[in-house]
Amino acid sequence: MIQLRGVSKEFTHRRGRVEALQGIDLEAGDGEFVAVVGRSGCGKSTLLRLIAGLAVPTRGEVLMGGRAVTGPRGDCAVLFQRPALLPWRSVLDNVLLPAEISGDRRDGSRKRALGLIEAMGLDGFQRRLPHELSGGMQQRVALCRSLMQRPRVLLMDEPFPRSTRSPGTSCAPSCSGRTASIRPPSSSSPTPSTRRSCWPTGWWC
Repeated sequence: MIQLRGVSKEFTHRRGRVEALQGIDLEAGDGEFVAVVGRSGCGKSTLLRLIAGLAVPTRGEVLMGGRAVTGPRGDCAVLFQRPALLPWRSVLDNVLLPAEISGDRRDGSRKRALGLIEAMGLDGFQRRLPHELSGGMQQRVALCRSLMQRPRVLLMDEPFPRSTRSPGTSCAPSCSGRTASIRPPSSSSPTPSTRRSCWPTGWWC
């Protein structure tokens, strides 16, 4: 479903160029959970932004479903490191934002939003504003918002370290099935590596 072919990304600044990614080749099919691992600054966030269509590779191409990624897609959601909630909107209104942007104001959207909020252990906080929530609770609201449109692919950029859990709730999917580790050749370049396992939907983190 997702293909990266010779993907490189460079950033230019006053002191020269910085090569964040170099020659990345990767494929991930439907039903895979793929984790990109690496030290800080190795290009993990940049890689996710390229897949999401929020940035353009300097070289190479990114494909999703056999088509080149040229910009943001409706079937791909991103959960960033920071919740990025709108401070003047309540929990429910923040979760409903994707439905409003797409013009979907049906009662079904509200029902789905309330169901996601409850599933994340946030029942009773629907009318609270972001500043009234802990950092972990804010991140769970952001996860609800990402899931509103039932994306085929969910890109998650280190979302769970801040996510406190209530008893009986789980913010992250449980991985099961065959697992494998894919690591780049040893070099001084801080290139990220990936780990993958089976999952019934396309999740990336």
